[in-house]
Amino acid sequence: MLAHAQNGRFLGAGSCSTSGCHGGAADQSRQFVIWQEFDPHARAYATLTMGRSWRMTEALGLGDPTREPRCTTCHAPHPTQIREGVSCENCHGAAEFWLRTHTRADYTHEERVRAGMRNLRGAYHRANACVACHQWIEPELLRAGHPELMFELDGQLAGMKRHWRKSLDQPAGQQWLVGQAVALRELAAQPTRELEPQRAVLEWLLQVLGENPEEPDAIARRVAAESWSDAHTANVLDRLLQTADQFEQPTAPRDVLARRAERLVLALDRLSGGQPWPELERLFRQAQSRPDFVPEMFGATLRQLRDRVRNTAP
Repeated sequence: MLAHAQNGRFLGAGSCSTSGCHGGAADQSRQFVIWQEFDPHARAYATLTMGRSWRMTEALGLGDPTREPRCTTCHAPHPTQIREGVSCENCHGAAEFWLRTHTRADYTHEERVRAGMRNLRGAYHRANACVACHQWIEPELLRAGHPELMFELDGQLAGMKRHWRKSLDQPAGQQWLVGQAVALRELAAQPTRELEPQRAVLEWLLQVLGENPEEPDAIARRVAAESWSDAHTANVLDRLLQTADQFEQPTAPRDVLARRAERLVLALDRLSGGQPWPELERLFRQAQSRPDFVPEMFGATLRQLRDRVRNTAP
């Protein structure tokens, strides 16, 4: 888990915040400011002070959610400064042994990692750093009212204000697929009834893409290492659009199809490159409510989107 660094002590976000380091005003040195003002991770602790968090811990017979390890392990994992929420070192590693050296021009990335900095280069490493808090959850917390988690690596990265070099990103489709595989790996390690519907959706998604869902980590590693092109993304998008028949002529229960639709629209959004397609907007609305989900309507709209994409392909 992110809360436990293997090497060194946590020094706190303040150790990164000086104007000569990550607290400066220039675009390349204002990472601390971006985290503090724009990053939802900085407000993770505040979530634990809200009434909903208190009601969940009361239902479980627990105490103060701001002190309860089952809550703070994700919302405030800093072992000595929990009010920071999820800050620099929770993602980048405890800074004691690398803080003073990581700015040296003669230090390689590998040397920084050996000193204790977490490797966040590449979709596989990024997914591993994020998935523990963004997909893993105790079933007992779900029963107490905690929202379901849905890990979406590329979508979540796109939703953050960038504080890293764009050149370190891999293509959106590649990041998306790695994230789905890692999410399944995480869920497969938790064989509980409450999480079975999410596991089943991810297994279905990977099967649609011709992958073996029994080997999610191998899929994530392989895809992350591939030289990804626009053709890869187009192929994945086309395979997903071909599922229209499964909704128009449903053979699975409506709740199962509703969950598939939820994941599918997120995938289509990331794989489409931000195209303002009206059909995609309709799909989002149609997948918004599980109780109101109409598979045949969703399938018909999905078919319309498939026709649009195929007619506009170069």
